[in-house]
Amino acid sequence: MKSEIILPGTELKTALPGLNKITGRKTSLPVLSHIKIIRQKNGQVTLQGTDLDAFASYHLEGSQPGEPVELLVPMEQLNQAFKANTSKQDLTLVCDGAVTKLRYRLGGNPVEQPVNTLPVDEWPPAPKFTGESTPLPPGFGEALKQALACCSDSRPGLQGACL
Repeated sequence: MKSEIILPGTELKTALPGLNKITGRKTSLPVLSHIKIIRQKNGQVTLQGTDLDAFASYHLEGSQPGEPVELLVPMEQLNQAFKANTSKQDLTLVCDGAVTKLRYRLGGNPVEQPVNTLPVDEWPPAPKFTGESTPLPPGFGEALKQALACCSDSRPGLQGACL
């Protein structure tokens, strides 16, 4: 069954820099140079990256109808397609059974490139948060911003805020 996941260019512009900080280019585990793209039953699409120590997730706005899908996409290939897509239009992942293709525009012309995916079961499980959440008082965010604005770049003891 053919399924498509649309990755909006405006949201990729926001998501890719953060995922690039976590996803390794040269790593001993090939799966760590990939990102996991998930479309859930409700249509919510999530991009995940990890280096085994840290996990990052970006949830795309809106929902995309279709069957639930999970796949791994090489971060390098996604970056190259996004950079080549000069108009920063949407990228589309076309999943047709075991074959996945990345569709984008190059110089105004449509391009469809095969994606070298890995099995999804190689992806490490993301940690689950099971503890109680602690509500923060109103104005906490602004107070934290002000505290972090006073941090030093040179002295390690002054590079953060204690909560």
